[in-house]
Amino acid sequence: MQKPAPPIWVGGRSDAALARAGRQGDGWISYVVQPERYKQSVTKIEAAAEAAGRSLAGFEKAHLTFITVGKDYESAERVWVDRLSKRYAQDFGPLARKYGIIGTPAQCAEQLQRFIDAGCSHFVLDAICDAADEARQIEIFAAELFPKFRTRRWG
Repeated sequence: MQKPAPPIWVGGRSDAALARAGRQGDGWISYVVQPERYKQSVTKIEAAAEAAGRSLAGFEKAHLTFITVGKDYESAERVWVDRLSKRYAQDFGPLARKYGIIGTPAQCAEQLQRFIDAGCSHFVLDAICDAADEARQIEIFAAELFPKFRTRRWG
């Protein structure tokens, strides 16, 4: 066995996954949740760790998010819905405002901040766009989105 062992992050949003993360994980990554549920999930993980007599010192909390940055919310939302609806063969229209990180860099930063306020310290950003636009999306993340968070401290 490798020493030190690689960290094991538990993914999921079910109560069983949250309890497992608290009892055994080195970190947790959520998906398809809103900030309010994220915060509730962190509380459940903390309760499971406490019940197991386990410290969460060094425990990492992350969120996988589908993100589309555009010149305005409406155009970014159209791309987000179109690409995810094709990827998953179902209508993602009703899910956009609920689960997407969508809009201008300032709007996306505001939406990400709500997760940070709920306890998130890491993001896995899945750029939702046409393949030809992916490099530009990532450049926008680096130039216009990431600098908004570089001086912040969270945990």
